[in-house]
Amino acid sequence: MKPALYLSFLLCWSVLFSQTAITNDGQEVMLLEDKTWKSSRGDLGEFSTMEAFTAGDQKVIISSDNTWKFMNKATEGLYENTAMNSKAYTTSKTALSLAQSKRVDAGFYYDPKKWTILQEQQEYSRGEFSLQGALNKDLYASFGSFSLEGEATLKNVKDIVLTGFLMNPSHYKIKKTEFRKVNGNEVFYIRYHDIDMDYDVIHYYLITEDKACAQISAGSPEKNFASNEKDLQDFLNGVIKIKTEKYVEKINVEAPVPPPVPSKNQN
Repeated sequence: MKPALYLSFLLCWSVLFSQTAITNDGQEVMLLEDKTWKSSRGDLGEFSTMEAFTAGDQKVIISSDNTWKFMNKATEGLYENTAMNSKAYTTSKTALSLAQSKRVDAGFYYDPKKWTILQEQQEYSRGEFSLQGALNKDLYASFGSFSLEGEATLKNVKDIVLTGFLMNPSHYKIKKTEFRKVNGNEVFYIRYHDIDMDYDVIHYYLITEDKACAQISAGSPEKNFASNEKDLQDFLNGVIKIKTEKYVEKINVEAPVPPPVPSKNQN
């Protein structure tokens, strides 16, 4: 698996979702993640409902009240129904190494015997850490973060992330979604199959105390996912909220301290 591919585990759906769709009569509308739509070029005229097709091969139904839904009932059900898992998830006892974000108040514990950090890039991009299995080189993981606008909630994050995946059924197949508690914090869990890479990937999304969102991800080839799932899950369960020292570029602007002046010999 090429390095460029495992970086795709990072924040590919963190930006605000929007998707253009074309109606049967050729008019363009913009679909928003809150299940509303707006016309790209003025009034669509009088109608009750209308079909539209997205660039990601998804069919939707837009209504005159400016709402939209997926035409496929199973797909619409995935969007509307995300349950809360009552099980409590905690960090593995073997996860003894801590990696901390320098952009948001979050980090993760990991087992250094099972995972190796390949790249740490906290200054520039949203992706902060990339990891690979220490023994099983087919396992990849990542950690990153992005800022949130206004009073965004975990449900808002879920809507953006999930809608983005569902809009691209030729590339991604959702296998499971839920809210769960990890180390006492609520996260959004999504597991999907990446058709292009033939990998199964799990993301956790966590809202931090400084109003940002941390994403931790781990994946394995689909054919070996069942045997690797415990190691992937143990890694993901290391995510925590933690106060961190934010990255700031430091430039030395102070003049050097002059050397001490030797005292004169009075003798």
